[in-house]
Amino acid sequence: MSGRILTRTIMVRPGVVVLVRIMVVRPVLVMVVLAGMLSGVGMMLAGMFMRVAG
Repeated sequence: MSGRILTRTIMVRPGVVVLVRIMVVRPVLVMVVLAGMLSGVGMMLAGMFMRVAG
């Protein structure tokens, strides 16, 4: 069981390193992606709210 978690951590770590590198090199890109995600979530919530209220 612990071995499976360990292998998963080893598989995940390179992805985290790449993400950190992208965040360091291109903070503007990260901000744009985050803004897009937040606006998408906001629009989803607004749509749900409109459906419930309407």
